[in-house]
Amino acid sequence: MRARELSFVREIETGKRKTPLVVAYLLAVLLAVFGVQFVVGAGLRIATGSVTDTSSLFSQLIEGVTDLVPILIIFAWVAWFERRRVSSLGLRNARGWLTLLLGVVVGGVLIAIAAAPAILAGDVVPAGPDTGALVTGTAALGAVVATIPIWLIQGSSEEIIFRGFLLQRSLYSWPTWLAILVTSVLFALVHPGAFGVGKLNIALFGVFAALVVIWQNSIWLVMGIHAGWNLVQGNVLGIAVSGSGHDNSLFRFEPVAGRELLSGGDFGTEGSVYATVVLVLAIVAAFLLAQRRLAAGPAGR
Repeated sequence: MRARELSFVREIETGKRKTPLVVAYLLAVLLAVFGVQFVVGAGLRIATGSVTDTSSLFSQLIEGVTDLVPILIIFAWVAWFERRRVSSLGLRNARGWLTLLLGVVVGGVLIAIAAAPAILAGDVVPAGPDTGALVTGTAALGAVVATIPIWLIQGSSEEIIFRGFLLQRSLYSWPTWLAILVTSVLFALVHPGAFGVGKLNIALFGVFAALVVIWQNSIWLVMGIHAGWNLVQGNVLGIAVSGSGHDNSLFRFEPVAGRELLSGGDFGTEGSVYATVVLVLAIVAAFLLAQRRLAAGPAGR
């Protein structure tokens, strides 16, 4: 069975219209992603006087509010133009929220495994005493817990756009490998702070996420994985997430100069070769599970 035959992909046929591929990509990338980042996000920061604040809990809250906008844009488009239920974007699983929470655990474990060698080898080291707004340990616990729904919104936003909307539409029209490749490369390109290994790893995460969606026939698990990955990296370990630091974290590690390939440098663990290894292994596992799903045929949907 081809991925196009999955019920997740065939959901497109429940609508009255299908979004042309070119329009789908323009909508998702230019409007939902860049439009939100440069217009809505900037507007909120100017309105709240937090233009230079990029790491506080309040700043994270602004990011969470901003990340709601692309979700609403895609939902509105699917409901208004395509005339189908928003749940058809891979959100029909009746126990989806439980799967989402499981994904948070999986994503957190994956990034922790990637960070562990760097921590043990001294490629990243505990930061010095807290200064200014930086808060760690039990004093940061409340703020860290408060970031969980923010990361859930952020992770869900990107997954609804790239794996729910774009991957679904691409799998419907293109061969599976091409749909995964194009959406994954595009996913990396919309992360402007990434270079080299960091850019590669984001693309690899896109491949892994796409395979998980095919295996699960939904996006619930991968939304949680995305959120857990960022939560543990940023507000548990205190390491930068795609180049952005956070004031509140249970621990705080900083990269050692000259070891960027192993630490990820200022980009964070996801920019390290350790993350590359973890993601390649995760892709292999997800590929085997996706193959099993496809081999099961219609009865295994």
